[in-house]
Amino acid sequence: PTPTTGSIEITKYSCPEGTSVTRSSNGVGGTIPNGCTPEVGKTFGYVHGDQTDTNAPYPELSAPLTAAGSTDASGVLSINDLSSSGRYLVVETDANNQQLPASDVLGLYCEGDGDTSSTNDNQELTFVPAGGVAHCVVYDQASVVTPTNVTVHIFKYIDGVQATTQSANGVDFPMFTSTYNAPFTLGPAGWTTGDIAYEASTAPMPVGSSYTANENLDTSLVGSSCDGSHQYSLDGYRVGDTLTQAKQSETSLTIPNFTNLQGDKYILVKNHKCPDQSNTTGSIEITKYVCPQGTVVLRNTNGVGMTVPQGCVLQDGKTFGYVPYPEFGNSPLIAGGSTVNGILTISNLLATSDPYLVAETDANNQQLPASDVLGLYCEGDGDTSNTNDNQEITYVPAGGVAHCVAYDQTQTPANNPEIVNTTSVDENEDNNNPSNNENEPAPNPTNVRRGGNGFPITL
Repeated sequence: PTPTTGSIEITKYSCPEGTSVTRSSNGVGGTIPNGCTPEVGKTFGYVHGDQTDTNAPYPELSAPLTAAGSTDASGVLSINDLSSSGRYLVVETDANNQQLPASDVLGLYCEGDGDTSSTNDNQELTFVPAGGVAHCVVYDQASVVTPTNVTVHIFKYIDGVQATTQSANGVDFPMFTSTYNAPFTLGPAGWTTGDIAYEASTAPMPVGSSYTANENLDTSLVGSSCDGSHQYSLDGYRVGDTLTQAKQSETSLTIPNFTNLQGDKYILVKNHKCPDQSNTTGSIEITKYVCPQGTVVLRNTNGVGMTVPQGCVLQDGKTFGYVPYPEFGNSPLIAGGSTVNGILTISNLLATSDPYLVAETDANNQQLPASDVLGLYCEGDGDTSNTNDNQEITYVPAGGVAHCVAYDQTQTPANNPEIVNTTSVDENEDNNNPSNNENEPAPNPTNVRRGGNGFPITL
């Protein structure tokens, strides 16, 4: 048989304060405004009229409402088994089945209503299709809940990341609130019931309260800067009405100070972990490659961390030596060892503001001629030219590693006497430079003077 009934389906949303909706943008099948969520337990009523169009008169406006029920957990109310004849007036109601004032409803839009204006009211006409569904969508503004108490939540951040027991090594960071003239900590156990690690929340305070808190900089744990006597420095504070707002706010060294609190507040205490200055040694790591005949390498293309030329492979068993400043030219090379899997790490070198000179050597710890080396490049060397020689300057960081990369060429086959020479002498380097002696002042990365093809070292 041909169906004679259908349904009306109403979807109800609760929206944040300040939300505005229009029929053209947010009607049935339109965009749901940001922050609007389905709302359960909202009631609706309807009137069934005889007219088959949306034209006047509108006797439904003064007729008693039929209670339709309330929205479910998905914000949906389905009114079923409705006659498909005539038209229906749909309204949102209170718990007593009384129509809500239009001012209580942001917008009510149903399929088939002839209202094309942008006026929002609490009444819509719709037509029930036989065997089908007429859809409506409704928006209200969320009720504003006035809190009776407020809480301030404080979180620790280290180098931009929320602190954990692991990242903070389980230490307690000392804090102080002058509001209560009392110390407290941001630590692995939290501060109050419900706090996560490195969170401290106040007890509930009456609306209108004031509160301030700051990090204690009078201990050896956190200082205003990394001055060698503190493990962390204070970057500043971020504040917001929510944790998300606080994350997105600007960092300031101004101590957070809230007055007349009307809601919860969030404070992020941001620290930077200072370098470990108790470590006074570091390392030089040399990565060694052997390359096919004809390979050309350049500092600005194939230096540390850059492209390794095609065909170059890691080379074992190559030896290197080094000399610390100011012994350039006055002391023999100190044997650094040989490469294993293409890498040589020279460890436990004193980290100072003075550099080390590195060179590739033969089996007798003698510096190889520059012509035997395609290129040797180290971090911190002030040489910006593309001249390839067998000597580089580098600075060893405390607790860290200075990296070098070295390239040699495979030996020319016996039946091919031609040798590719990639070596040129830097005209600015002088083997007999008299300034290259133990009385020369300490260099910096851009003015260190060295020998040309082989620095003058007594071997």
